[in-house]
Amino acid sequence: MAKQAKKHTTTKRPLKLSLSIAVGDYDRTRPLVDGSVRIDGVDPNFMLLSPEEMFFRAFRHADFDVAELSLSSFTLRAARRLLGQDFWSYGLNDSNRKTLDTFLRHHHAQGLSPRRVAVEELFHPAAFEIYKI
Repeated sequence: MAKQAKKHTTTKRPLKLSLSIAVGDYDRTRPLVDGSVRIDGVDPNFMLLSPEEMFFRAFRHADFDVAELSLSSFTLRAARRLLGQDFWSYGLNDSNRKTLDTFLRHHHAQGLSPRRVAVEELFHPAAFEIYKI
């Protein structure tokens, strides 16, 4: 009988994604940092940082691939980037007054109000003060 040729197979290890990961040092992150819990397909480079340093470096310099962040800080930053510094203005500043005046003009022009209403008629006098978040 003829000998069968052995098939030579090599097993290729999948490449791991190298990620810089900034976390705080506490019980929920420690198993990741000490390696007792692994992230499939990732070669992590953990950095244990205080929240202040982590937030500063993440927001100012985007120093990490992954970082623990406060959802409220992230949301506030995103809103300001998209909508401007005073994205939720209160009171009757110039921008709000112009928007409301335009609305009231169209409202009357479309017959939805019997007369042209002034912006000042919509609010209690205390609303004329300007506030910022």
